[in-house]
Amino acid sequence: LARSAPAPGPLPAGGELVLRVDPQARWLWDRCASEWGASAIRDAAHLNWRIADHPRHRYESLGAFDSQHVLCGLAGGRRADFVTQNLGVVLEWLVPPAESAVGEVLLATLVQRAREEGVRALVTLVPPWSAWFFWLQERGFLVHSTDYLMAAVTFDPRYDAPWLCGHWWYQLSATD
Repeated sequence: LARSAPAPGPLPAGGELVLRVDPQARWLWDRCASEWGASAIRDAAHLNWRIADHPRHRYESLGAFDSQHVLCGLAGGRRADFVTQNLGVVLEWLVPPAESAVGEVLLATLVQRAREEGVRALVTLVPPWSAWFFWLQERGFLVHSTDYLMAAVTFDPRYDAPWLCGHWWYQLSATD
C-alpha cells in the first residue's frame, strides 16, 4: 500500500516521537493479537531491537497516546529507497483493529513526519484480510504490486499455508 505525502501541516494532538518503547508495547500487542491467529510478539525487547537499536538504519517509532499517556497505537519506520526512491517506509503498524480513532492520530503523525522528512510517499504492508488493509485504502493508500513474494514455513500441522493466509499478521518488520 502506498500514498503520496501531502503538504506540511501541524502535528496532531496525541501523536509523538517515541525514542524507546516500554512495557506498554506488550500490553498494546496483546490487545491487537486477540484479533489475529498468528504473529510475532511485539514487546519492548522485540520492538527496541528491531527499531530503536537497529545496527544499520535509523528507524523511529511514533506513538499515539491518550490523556494519561498510555500507548494506544505505535508505528515504526524510516526513510528509504524501497521499490522506488525516497519513501517513508512504515515498517510496523500496531493499532487495535477496533480503534480507528487511534489509527487516525497515528496516520496523521506518520504523514506529518513524512512531510518533515521530505519523502515522496508512504508505503506499508498489512495483510489483505486485515481491516487496516481497507481502512488505509479509504485514506488514500493504493494497492501496488511488487516483485516480492511472501513465503513462510510452518512447523505445526495445525497451521497450514491456507490458514496462515487468512490469519497471520505480518508487517515489513517481519520480512528480513
